[in-house]
Amino acid sequence: MDDETGMTENLDPTDRKIVDRLRHKFLAQARQVLAGVAADISRPDGMLPFDHLEKISREIHNVRGMGGTFGFRAFSQIAARFEDYLSACSRRHPPNSDEIVMFLAHMNTSIEHDHRLETPDLPEILASLPTRPPI
Repeated sequence: MDDETGMTENLDPTDRKIVDRLRHKFLAQARQVLAGVAADISRPDGMLPFDHLEKISREIHNVRGMGGTFGFRAFSQIAARFEDYLSACSRRHPPNSDEIVMFLAHMNTSIEHDHRLETPDLPEILASLPTRPPI
């Protein structure tokens, strides 16, 4: 995997392998978290149980930070928007699964295509994402 971030350019080969291994670990964990959120919203009513929000927010926060560490800027910015969305949710205004699917799709795309640098369409993607649940 090429390192477009410049993160490993000055590392010796052994350290570079360690960073690559950690990057792969991040990708595996991010995929696992996103799959877990997708499973949580696979409900007939299309709503995410409110009591799952704290756990999901914490997991998204963790992979957001790791993504930023490894240069997955688009992933981290979309995850930040997702965190904001989740924090705006309440029992009265629960998150909507269709909107969550949108976040998950963009986050999955950013890691599956290894978008570690800004993508030209990132501002449009961020603008298309909801900032709060429907009222």
